[in-house]
Amino acid sequence: MSELLAETIVRATPAQPELVERPSWRRWLKVLVLLVISLWIANAAISFAVQHTALNRRITSRLVSVFGRPVEVGSYDFSLWGRPTLEAYSVVVGEDSRFGREYLLRAESITLRLRWQSLLRGHLEFGAISLNRPSLNLVRNLDGDWNLAEWLPRFSSAPGSAIGSASKAPDASRPLHFDRIDVDAGRINFKRAEEKLPFALTAVTGYVEPEAAGRWRLDLEAAPVRTAVILQQPGILHLSGHVGGTSSRLRPAALALSWTDASIADVLRLARGADYGIRGDLAVALRADTDAQDWKFDGRVEVRHVHRWNLPLRVDNPSVNLIAKGTLDPALARFEVANSTVETPRSNAHIEGAICWDQPCNGQNLDESRSALRIVSSDIDMSDFLAWARAFHPGIAEDLALRGLAKLNLTVGGWPPRLDEGMLSAEDADLTGKTMSVPVHLALPSLRYDSKAFSLAPASISFGSAAGALRVETISPPPPPSRRNSLAHSAPVLHVSGTIADAGNLISAARLLGWDISRGWDVRGPLRCDLKWPSGTDPWRSSVGTLDFGVPFAEAASKQDGDSLRATFLNLPVEQIRAHLELKSSARHVVLASADAFGAHWTGTLDRHEPAADQRAAWQFSLSADHLSASDLDRWLNPRWRETLLDRVLPFLNSPVSEAAQSDRLVAGGKLTIDQFTLAPFQLHRLQGDASIDGGHIALLNVRAQLAKGDIAGSLRASLGAVPSYDLNFGYSGIDLYALTSAAPSLADRFAGVASGNISILTMGAGRSDLISSLQCQGSARIAGAELMGIDLSASFDSGAFRPGHSAFREAYADFACSEARLVFQRLRLFGPAQELAGRGSVDFRRNLDLTLADTSNSASLHPASASDPQSPSYRLTGNLSEPEITRLKQLPARP
Repeated sequence: MSELLAETIVRATPAQPELVERPSWRRWLKVLVLLVISLWIANAAISFAVQHTALNRRITSRLVSVFGRPVEVGSYDFSLWGRPTLEAYSVVVGEDSRFGREYLLRAESITLRLRWQSLLRGHLEFGAISLNRPSLNLVRNLDGDWNLAEWLPRFSSAPGSAIGSASKAPDASRPLHFDRIDVDAGRINFKRAEEKLPFALTAVTGYVEPEAAGRWRLDLEAAPVRTAVILQQPGILHLSGHVGGTSSRLRPAALALSWTDASIADVLRLARGADYGIRGDLAVALRADTDAQDWKFDGRVEVRHVHRWNLPLRVDNPSVNLIAKGTLDPALARFEVANSTVETPRSNAHIEGAICWDQPCNGQNLDESRSALRIVSSDIDMSDFLAWARAFHPGIAEDLALRGLAKLNLTVGGWPPRLDEGMLSAEDADLTGKTMSVPVHLALPSLRYDSKAFSLAPASISFGSAAGALRVETISPPPPPSRRNSLAHSAPVLHVSGTIADAGNLISAARLLGWDISRGWDVRGPLRCDLKWPSGTDPWRSSVGTLDFGVPFAEAASKQDGDSLRATFLNLPVEQIRAHLELKSSARHVVLASADAFGAHWTGTLDRHEPAADQRAAWQFSLSADHLSASDLDRWLNPRWRETLLDRVLPFLNSPVSEAAQSDRLVAGGKLTIDQFTLAPFQLHRLQGDASIDGGHIALLNVRAQLAKGDIAGSLRASLGAVPSYDLNFGYSGIDLYALTSAAPSLADRFAGVASGNISILTMGAGRSDLISSLQCQGSARIAGAELMGIDLSASFDSGAFRPGHSAFREAYADFACSEARLVFQRLRLFGPAQELAGRGSVDFRRNLDLTLADTSNSASLHPASASDPQSPSYRLTGNLSEPEITRLKQLPARP
């Protein structure tokens, strides 16, 4: 039995080695889990300690030592994951009292990465700092110190010191060092002492980090803004390079600055706070470096697609490159320019000199140290001038081309820079184009400028191959009468003189260049001019001199035809104009020798003075014409006559009248004398009156004229619109009815006598038939020696039928009105030698009548009898005036 037990034990003993040994990775897993748990516990414990223990104040005090300013932190968070990181939220870094009372830095959060070695030694040392949405106030005080200078850490000045030496644990009184500053979505504000500048940089992103030899390497990107100015495309600023430490005032430095994707409009808004109406793109690339005092610059500025804001973008919009090299001396506020060039697509200019914005630059005599830039070009293509003109001036024809070369020599001095002196000399130039009637040749010797004004050597402008040219020059004014007025008379006077064969060539060339010098008027024919005006003034308002129209060209015989004139408000041209125009500073005087207009031949004078601010310019005239008719006035002034057949059939295709045409309506007033005026079917002779014209509205007041051997006095008003209308109010005397009615076929050879009275007439229409059909009148008449021709009223009444003959009356009285092509007699009295008649009724313009007459010769009434008196024998005349039907009306019994 013992043997069995022993055997059993022996068998059980080797069973232990058969147990499977646990793998090593499980032990490492446990270690890892324990490590993670330990880190988590440590992270939670440290976070709790940072937020709720005195460690919070210690960390804040460390931040105070880092920034060198008071620091306020809303809360902290700590993390050991990845690498030790301390997160500070709602951070405000105070400012040194020397730089103001505002904060230095404010950020939503600051992430500080800690060094493990410092933590193991029980200290806080920062590696990199990340600023999230920071706002930095960059201040320069009155002493010229920057608040940022004391915030950046200083490097050790020991030779051979490395960046790692800055990571030694500092005490609480010494600033801490860090390896890098990262910025995300930041903002930089600029202040001059207590004054906050309107400029700022937003969306600041990048980093600043130290590198060997005590330098900072930086790479920052930002967008510029200006307070209270809305920007659409301010561009992106990118700054990279390295600078020295703050102890050496950031020197040495080597920086590269670029400004891309910026519009000229926003750049000007940034600089001046206003929109100057210039559009285009701007790009800047600049490199600057310094070892000591001076900065050396090398840069390039590119401006593309320059044009005015309300003009479309064109492929030929001008572009400019500025390639500049120079040296900046901040202490002397001086920038010296060397080897700089301005380039355009076809021209270039060289720039050299210096700019000084703190005169005198170095405390020496002002004349010796003043800034001056000299711009010299020996090859300027004049087509560049035309490209710049198209970019800023509308209306220049597309096919125009300007050919020629010019030389430029300018000197710019002072601050802000201003033109001191210069000269532009050019060879002959030619302006050509398919739409030009004749080419224009310009001979421009030289244009000079000094500190006072421009001066132009005699230049000439000729049009085509025809003889004659305009001479353009500046002349010195006469010596002033006293020293007190010497400055006012020192500027030279621009003088234009000469004779050209056709003024239309000058007007059309100017119009193709976008200048309407005739203000909607178009003059054709020879022109002689002698004009002067002070340089820099508006030539159309300030010019003085003379203009002669229709002069015999080249002093030839008077067979030369006169000029012609077209205006926007006239349907037909004024022909055969011969006139002398005197221009004064605020007045115009025209002596009109002859002109054919409105179907008449005109002579007289015209004057115009500058109006008040709230009035339109009006001409005053004294004109005479041989004959004039209402139909001709309508044909010349009525816009309906300008329409073509297509315009009348399809009126919706009519182009609206331009604003310029509306504003150029003729406004005039004065004395008018017309030998014969026709208002169909009547004619007035030796008409005189006070006339006023306002576009299509014409008024004649205080009119005196002769009509049908008599005299009339009154007024006439005409409105020459789409349907012209006429309103006449006259008193008349001595009018011969026979001569008057002869003008109307329906009344001719029917009446005679001498009439006096008054009449008001209103009619409208362009033709004679329209005028007659729309005629309305009201009036009264007294007729001496009245006659009815073609009928014997006494014989006709006795027989009860028409009897031809003649009826004569001593006098007649009538109150009448016109309407619907009828003459209505409201009261009619006829006094004959043996008969007295009273009547009423109407006669239409087709000579049909409906008239009732009563014989009142034997009436016993004390009052005059009328046609409706039942005691008087009455007769009704109907039918045609040439042979009326006569009906005796029944006589009613007398009232008891």
